[in-house]
Amino acid sequence: MGLDGVELVMAWEESFGITITDAEAANLRTPRLATDLIYRKLAAGDTPGPGGCLTQRAFYRLRSAFGGAFAVPRARVRPSTLLDSLLPAGRRREHWQALQTRVGVTRFPKLFFGRPPFGCNTVGGLAARLAARQPGCFRQPSEPWTRAQVRSLVRRLIVEQLGIKTFSDDDDFVRDLRVG
Repeated sequence: MGLDGVELVMAWEESFGITITDAEAANLRTPRLATDLIYRKLAAGDTPGPGGCLTQRAFYRLRSAFGGAFAVPRARVRPSTLLDSLLPAGRRREHWQALQTRVGVTRFPKLFFGRPPFGCNTVGGLAARLAARQPGCFRQPSEPWTRAQVRSLVRRLIVEQLGIKTFSDDDDFVRDLRVG
């Protein structure tokens, strides 16, 4: 898959907290094969964990943080709500840092010129980024991964790392998706 593929495999390793050997990576020709390998490595179960998908959990934590840190009414924080409308321009960096602390994640996307980064301009976009990059922050320590959670995160990281938005689980990375 080339260097793009290496970056993708490294993103999967970091997000899931696993190691994928070079030999295993060489055989990951489709998103389905990646999901299957990661699912096996996590010894995942099919019993759903508490509270829904990781993105949903991240959204709820963000909504709570906006309410607690900035007294934003709960009904005003929706997945489609623009972050710019919730963070005052004059103190945006300070509020961004307070939001990170309140959400309780170690790596928060950085502001670029005082604006949330691309793909994180809404509360839902930020929740998706946090869930994809730090899923452990939104899971219980002993909670098993479900196949749906693994698949969702594998696909989200493909979109983030490769910029490919439309693909099937059986598309070949090199032949169909032109990942080189």
